[in-house]
Amino acid sequence: MLLTTIKRNGRYLFALAAIFVLAIISAVLLGQAVLKSCLLALVLVGFSGIVSILPVIRSVYLTSAVSSSCAIFSIALRLVIMLLGTASILFLTQISVLYFVLWLAVFYLPMITVEVLIILSLANGKKI
Repeated sequence: MLLTTIKRNGRYLFALAAIFVLAIISAVLLGQAVLKSCLLALVLVGFSGIVSILPVIRSVYLTSAVSSSCAIFSIALRLVIMLLGTASILFLTQISVLYFVLWLAVFYLPMITVEVLIILSLANGKKI
């Protein structure tokens, strides 16, 4: 089921990967502090994205449908992970807060867009 989801939404995942690669390249060119903030934001957004989409994929695998409660749980799970992760990174590391928040925005918006497109695709049971 996971491979089918990846095959169906490959162009969205490719666009997301391209955004991540371009952001890392620009962070390398901007310096060490920006790169550290970029990588921490990328890890946090990537982890929350993967963990939050798993309940939806599991729901589709078990019941062949996406329930609204499962989609809401997925969003709530993502928000909790992002909030706890952001607080932990800001309190436990010495990074530039401005760069970190900017990178979070750069990575979070495309990730949430791809997640919504995948959920809609799974709910419709067809390609978008």
